[in-house]
Order: sequence, then structure tokens, then C-alpha cells
Amino acid sequence: MKLYRLSTAAYAQLLNGEGAAIRGGRWNPPSVPMIYTAAEPALAVLEVLAHFSEVPELPLDSVLVTYELTGRQGIKRPYVKTLPIGWDREGPPYGLASQSYGARFIASNDVALRVPLVVLRTKWNYLLNPHKVVGRVKVLSVAPFTFDPRIARSLRNP
Repeated sequence: MKLYRLSTAAYAQLLNGEGAAIRGGRWNPPSVPMIYTAAEPALAVLEVLAHFSEVPELPLDSVLVTYELTGRQGIKRPYVKTLPIGWDREGPPYGLASQSYGARFIASNDVALRVPLVVLRTKWNYLLNPHKVVGRVKVLSVAPFTFDPRIARSLRNP
């Protein structure tokens, strides 16, 4: 299965989840590493744009990272109705229930957790457990990515 993430060039090859551990996110509390990926390149872009208000500028050194996740074992696919109440809460800050859910995933033997995007609930993000990626996840490509200037302008001047 191919997965995608927008990153800055400096972090593109890393599979340690330390970036997410710095501040935490929807599915991980601070100090818990996690790798956020999307099922499609456009969804990775959408996720970055959804968080634009947290970042003053779109990164100039953005890259689109393509991963390959091999095998079918260890991919948790919960039903949306079984996710914790408030998983879709607007943040930051994010709810403790969804962060605890993600922390339990990281403590498990699973390599990936499929969760819906908040902004498009019929599509999927895949959270990767950096403790379990060895031998299962590899970087296939790192390609320069430039945001269309029209998008950047519309974000600055709504």
C-alpha cells in the first residue's frame, strides 16, 4: 500500500515520528512519536492546508514523500463509530480521548492505524507506529512540492 506525507526536505527520510512528538497532534500526546500519512497525495496536501492557521507560511522546501507499507497484518481499521467521542474536535488543543487512543496504538504491536480525515470523513489517513515500521515501511520517493500560488494567496487573503 502506498501512503503519502508532505514534509520539509530535512525530515523527509526520517521514520521516527519525532516531529509529531514535539507538540502532539490529534492522535498523539506530546512526547509520543507518530508518523501521520494519507492514503492519497491530495489528502496529504489537504491536511497541511487544514492546519494553515497554525503555521504562518507554507514551507518553501516542501516535499511529497511516498511510502510503501508492505503486508496486511498489523493494520488496525476501526469503525468510525468506535472512535472516542470528540476525536473530530477542532484543535489545537486536541482532545485527550483521541490522543490516548493514539498512544494505546503506539504501545501496541500494530504498524498502522487507519482513521478518517476530519475535513473529509470518507477518506483515510494512516498513522504509522515508528516502533514497528522497520521491515514494513520504506520511503519510495521524495519529490519537490510547490503549493500553487493561488492557494497560498487565498489562505493569506480569505
